[in-house]
Amino acid sequence: MTFPKARKGVRLIFISELIAVLVSLLGILSSTFTLLADAGVDFTVGLDIFLILIIVELSIPLICFVIRIIGTFIASNDEPYFKNALFIDLFAMIINVAELLLVALINDKDTSLAQAILDAVIDGSSVAVMIYIIIGVSVLAQDLGYEKFASRGNILIKFLVAICAFSIFMLFFRHFFPNPSITMLEVLSYIEFFGSLFEVILYLLFVIYLARSLLILKK
Repeated sequence: MTFPKARKGVRLIFISELIAVLVSLLGILSSTFTLLADAGVDFTVGLDIFLILIIVELSIPLICFVIRIIGTFIASNDEPYFKNALFIDLFAMIINVAELLLVALINDKDTSLAQAILDAVIDGSSVAVMIYIIIGVSVLAQDLGYEKFASRGNILIKFLVAICAFSIFMLFFRHFFPNPSITMLEVLSYIEFFGSLFEVILYLLFVIYLARSLLILKK
């Protein structure tokens, strides 16, 4: 039993996520340049590089989105769960555009709750896309006799749901309690730091899961 379309689609999804990781690293570099500029460091030679990093950081995510959409569409021909990821990804893009319009056209404090809700929907949609991709891969892995690999995907899904719930909780907590005490602010900073670190680790595990799934689908 082979799944050539799923293999091709998952490969494209993996490429898009791998590029996204590289873009994150570029974001760290551009942030470093910004900090150096704010500190008064003169790096005229590096200004062109800084501008290139900004352009790449802004344009590549759209390219990644298109590649992922194509990948999920192709993979959905072999496994229907990828179609759910496709529809949710398109829905998340619409919500992203709606949020940008909300900020650009209205830009009022009264819209902060609406913006928080949209942010929560976007976060939830991003995790849902990852979950349906994992489910699709897990189903294919089970069909190929790799039950242990599929079970690892189920464990990863549970952690993704947990970190998504935490992220949304912190989002609304920040909205309804915008002026916490200094002690509470320090505690929240530590909690958010470790939450963000855990989120990065889970994302890397997701990318690794995709990479290993390609090895299975090649067999």
